[in-house]
Amino acid sequence: MNATIKTIGRWGWVDSPSERGTLDIVWSCVLTIFFCLWSVLHLNVPAPTDTFWTIFWRTTRWMILGILAPELPMLIAAGQWASAKRSVGNMKELGFTDSQWSLEHAFYADSGGFVLLTADGQSTPLTAKQVHFLVQKAYISLPALTKREIWDKSSADKLAKSLACFQTAWLTINVIGRAIQHLAISPMELSTIALALTSLATL
Repeated sequence: MNATIKTIGRWGWVDSPSERGTLDIVWSCVLTIFFCLWSVLHLNVPAPTDTFWTIFWRTTRWMILGILAPELPMLIAAGQWASAKRSVGNMKELGFTDSQWSLEHAFYADSGGFVLLTADGQSTPLTAKQVHFLVQKAYISLPALTKREIWDKSSADKLAKSLACFQTAWLTINVIGRAIQHLAISPMELSTIALALTSLATL
């Protein structure tokens, strides 16, 4: 039995196949959507009585809402930003500086970070507007909390936002590259990029 031996020369750069499986498309899109929604959602500080499953289902509902109507979380975030700006302006009128009351303080207050302990032992979360009213009437003093201390409470968000930006950039570059090469792009990828860009606008 005769055997033929072929000599293979040195190969240079070889392009990868242009075909992709359904799982490749679904996995990259789902991963991008998850990271974007996880980094965008800044829910209120949980109450002491909230259980793990209460927090889990609350987050799940907001993530589903972000998928079905991504413009709603962006509109809510815009409203919260406007409220925080008004709060900072109101505090400046009382003579407080940016280091004493900033946007971070206002956002933290509106998310339930400041709690008022009443004389009967009840705890009530205060919004930024309520903090301003109580400080203005001299019922309480301004909370002594620095911006650094507030950011330390959300250090995990930095990793999630970095992953969201990286995954979105990777998917966007991939889609642009396929468009330049006149290759097929799935509607799911286009929808994911639109949702991701809408989500990243609220970061």
